[in-house]
Amino acid sequence: MLASLLSFIAILSLAALNWWLGRSARLTRDPGDAPTRIGLDLIDFEEREGDGANDGRAHVALGPSAADLAVAIAMGDGWVTRRLRPGSLRGVNRAGARVALRTTDFTLPVIDLTFPSTELAARWETRFGALALPRAIAAGERAAIEPGATAEPRQ
Repeated sequence: MLASLLSFIAILSLAALNWWLGRSARLTRDPGDAPTRIGLDLIDFEEREGDGANDGRAHVALGPSAADLAVAIAMGDGWVTRRLRPGSLRGVNRAGARVALRTTDFTLPVIDLTFPSTELAARWETRFGALALPRAIAAGERAAIEPGATAEPRQ
């Protein structure tokens, strides 16, 4: 009984120490570094326009053409960047200021972005929508995966 009590006290002490040390730890990722990270990761990408999302934990950028977009998402203490071109999105859905992107990249299949305003979200939804696969192709991919699903006819 005494050994169990001492073990419990030791575990609580370690948990308290971990909490105390962790509360003063600073995040090494700077929200202002997202455009820089995009420039470093995507060498030939030149940002013409960009906006922050997810309270500084994401950044979207318009490249040299309207069909060349990039996104940086905070993960851990760094940034994950993706270049988005025509055909790289399976779908784009917007609800208010939130835009959900379904990508063809299996390493980052869904990107959720919450913009500061619905107007900004609508503008980026239009840009992302231009990169989405046509509905018939996307439905055909689902038909190959989901039993009973059918592809819409091409027009």
